[in-house]
Amino acid sequence: MNPRQAQDYLSEYLEGSLAPPEREAMEKLLQEDMALAREAEMLKKVLATLHALPPREPVLDVWHELSPKVEQVVAEQKLGVVDRLRLRGTRFLASFAEGTILWTQALALNTESRMRKYVLQHPFGTEEA
Repeated sequence: MNPRQAQDYLSEYLEGSLAPPEREAMEKLLQEDMALAREAEMLKKVLATLHALPPREPVLDVWHELSPKVEQVVAEQKLGVVDRLRLRGTRFLASFAEGTILWTQALALNTESRMRKYVLQHPFGTEEA
């Protein structure tokens, strides 16, 4: 096992999940390579800190993010036909304006990159000192 491979197996070694031959090779390498031994000690401290933390299940509260949108849809359904069409028209125009702005920005960046290819840094041959 070379030092590069040993770095890949360092966490498995510290967790005790390496096979006996690999474990012995790792122990031998740790005795020979001081930099790897220091890295192993630092990783050991990090793992000890992580194991000391209480286990915690992730919290996924979808309703917190979804409820305002549901309320908005319900409120929109209560509107009359004309008001609903006006609201949807306003949303369409806003989305169209955003798309136009993004398209214009992309066109400007593309044009700028093409122009950089053809425009000289100092077109008149004068350089400022």
